[in-house]
Amino acid sequence: MSKRCTECKSEFDDTKLFCPNCGAELQKNEAGTPEVKSENVDINNSEYEDIPEGEFKDSESLYNYNLTKRTVLIGVVIAVLIAVAASFISFVDKTDNNSEDSQYYYDETVDNINNTANNNNDSITNENNTAENRLSGQEYIYVVRYGKYFGYPNITFDEAFSHYFGDPEWNYLKAEDGSDVVEFTGRCMYDGTEVTALIQFVVNMDDGSFEWKYLSFNDVSQTQPMLEALIDKAFKSVVMDSDDYKAALSNFVGTWDDKYSERCHMNITQRDDGDFDIEISWGNSAFSTTVWKMTGKFVSPTELTYADCECTDEGENGINEYYYTSGFGTIDIADDGYLYWHDYEEGAGDECFFEKSEYAE
Repeated sequence: MSKRCTECKSEFDDTKLFCPNCGAELQKNEAGTPEVKSENVDINNSEYEDIPEGEFKDSESLYNYNLTKRTVLIGVVIAVLIAVAASFISFVDKTDNNSEDSQYYYDETVDNINNTANNNNDSITNENNTAENRLSGQEYIYVVRYGKYFGYPNITFDEAFSHYFGDPEWNYLKAEDGSDVVEFTGRCMYDGTEVTALIQFVVNMDDGSFEWKYLSFNDVSQTQPMLEALIDKAFKSVVMDSDDYKAALSNFVGTWDDKYSERCHMNITQRDDGDFDIEISWGNSAFSTTVWKMTGKFVSPTELTYADCECTDEGENGINEYYYTSGFGTIDIADDGYLYWHDYEEGAGDECFFEKSEYAE
């Protein structure tokens, strides 16, 4: 025997507990036959509150409406995702453009300084400029090239190396241990032969510092003292060719007599490396003379400094007594034309003022 569902009007077997078409729950009456369970639907429920009037007819209509509603929501979500993706792509493009601006800034800065230094260096041009190397690599190179070396506060590595080496080139590389390395190559003379020098610096970008770590001549490794001597020589070459240094030569080199004691004399000569040998002697008696010997470093046309003063007493029979070996101080020529000795170890020259001897060579 069949029955008809009061919800969807479909016929079904009277033994069924649920309508096979719409799924409405059935209850058995006292006779044991299934009947449609009656339920009241709250149209104010949130699940149905947006259903247009007149469209809530049966379970099939509700199913189709919910399906349509879900489809619309999925479409909205997809549209939002597409908009977010488009915004992100636009942001990346702007970021890349900003990076290009930064890269150009570094290129322009280096090129300007190259022109100022008259340095024909092509290592920091587009031939080696990957997107990463142009930005980060040039930052590391810049730190070294325009850094200063102790004892030469007014000279950069770029100026010193461009002056001393032929065909100077600067490059950046990432070491296997993760260190950031700036590598310099250039031609110079060593033991009477022209060689290609390679110098490597390790840069610490956290504090903007760097260390010179490695030197080779024609791919043959050299010692650390050799590296430091080469760097010093490069810087000194700039000093020795300057007008100020040439003025210092004219001003200091010669023999000076102390006008205060009339027993103290100073002799200053130029060394091959550009420094000055300074020797001061004070006659204590016919048998004893105190002697100070030091290496003068150029500071300006009217000032030398020293930090290695050796003081001895040259006694009878040539026996020397050493007082100290690391005295420091300055020697300068004042506006009055006299030379003054400022000895910070013992104040030996406090009352002295020296006049250049007319018999000086």
